[in-house]
Amino acid sequence: MASEVELLRLSLLAYEAATEPSLWPVFLARYAELIGADATLIQAHDLEHHRSQIEVSWGLNPVFQQSYHDYYSRLNIWRRGCETRYAVGGVLMEEEIGPRAALVRSEFYNDYLLPMGLTRTMGPVFFKDGALVLTATPMRAEHRAPFGEQERAGAKHLLPHLARANLVRQRLEVLRAGEEVLNGLPYGVAFLTAQGRVIQANRAAETTFQQQDGLTVRDGLLRVRSPSTAAALKHSIRDAARPEAPADAWPSPVLIERRSSRRAYQVLAAPLRHRFPSFAGMPRPEVVALIIDPDQHPVAIPELVERLYGLTKREAAVAGKLAQGRTVEQLAGELGMRYETARTHLRRIFDKTGTSRQGELVSLLARIPKYKVEA
Repeated sequence: MASEVELLRLSLLAYEAATEPSLWPVFLARYAELIGADATLIQAHDLEHHRSQIEVSWGLNPVFQQSYHDYYSRLNIWRRGCETRYAVGGVLMEEEIGPRAALVRSEFYNDYLLPMGLTRTMGPVFFKDGALVLTATPMRAEHRAPFGEQERAGAKHLLPHLARANLVRQRLEVLRAGEEVLNGLPYGVAFLTAQGRVIQANRAAETTFQQQDGLTVRDGLLRVRSPSTAAALKHSIRDAARPEAPADAWPSPVLIERRSSRRAYQVLAAPLRHRFPSFAGMPRPEVVALIIDPDQHPVAIPELVERLYGLTKREAAVAGKLAQGRTVEQLAGELGMRYETARTHLRRIFDKTGTSRQGELVSLLARIPKYKVEA
């Protein structure tokens, strides 16, 4: 049996693989070595539809893996033998899965396992959620002895670590999905500290910073050319980071002049609804900044906004101006209405769209079919 040190090293490798998927075959190779297997694989079993999927493998011919997915997983007599006995942390031995006599008479054994040369197994379970079960399956050749109690003990030692590594993997996948959503937005999004330090930015924001056209990041902080604009931006960020900042605050965008003399960037700082804890020494995001380039940022078609949210034509016009980064004062002047009337329209727009801030409204409108604003 593998030593405790070897099992510990293998457990640590599982956590590494959770953050770097290319390491899973390395983990499986070490797993095979320590447990005396000729092949190892992580399988996802769909008990409801009686199918299985090999997520990653070591020592398994790709041709056999594909034929398993295409046909033979439906005939997996091993899965049928233990569907009701899968339990997280449990390891089913070969004789507990089902009688070998029944196995050797099956199509799964004669047409799949024997040609593959791997006919011995056991079933270590590290995850179960309803009809979904994940196993770290080892396999041996026909001429070898079945797995025994020592191998069972080694697998059981690894299962809690595999369960935790799988949880890490799932959470990272959710984070990556969220990152993809942010990167798909047509305007910049940056998460900041109260001091204006950039913790995370989406692709559009990074592109803006790299252009160095008046808004950049230097030493981790947002930087602008004009001292007065820098002061206004700093004040806007700190105001949004205040713990007492009202949830229905309507922040006005800070206009950032550009070296290229193109229309100014519009940076709108808004408080995060939920304050995030952080590890000691790590900065915590407190503000989200929307960075709008009027020459690039598309604006929702007013008529479509009207139909989607039941806005009046006047409300749709106000929403369109807000989406272009106008302040309430600016849009009131451009639309020929009083400031108080514009605020009233804004309240109604928030009610109809289920938003409470200008930043939320801009984010909502960005996901609607658009046309490009002309200069």
